[in-house]
Amino acid sequence: MATQINTFDARGLANSAWAFGKLKYSPNQKLPALIAAAAIDKMEAFSAQNLSNLLWSFVYLHYRNEQLLTAVAKQVSCTSRCASGCASKPALSLRAVDLPGIAARGGISHLQRLCSLACQYDC
Repeated sequence: MATQINTFDARGLANSAWAFGKLKYSPNQKLPALIAAAAIDKMEAFSAQNLSNLLWSFVYLHYRNEQLLTAVAKQVSCTSRCASGCASKPALSLRAVDLPGIAARGGISHLQRLCSLACQYDC
């Protein structure tokens, strides 16, 4: 899988990450890092569902990648955290990502950082 990771589309990356997260299995921290790097390169192709699956899986794998969180933040808006309305909105809304599901699984620090970063890019 590692040698083919760059051939995966956004859905393939998200689903692969989800499968490892569901099993709570990662042979090492190299695999999530490879998935994260490939996801960053293809971030514009990710749907809200893909992003949700990707973030959810990394919470379960106890993997945090600041570059990935920054890239996701650029894709989503976090208007509820911003003081004022924004002139332009990214294509996806943070509300479309499964925030309660991620939070319920211990991903609060991931979410706090994601919202913080999203507000930087949103307002």
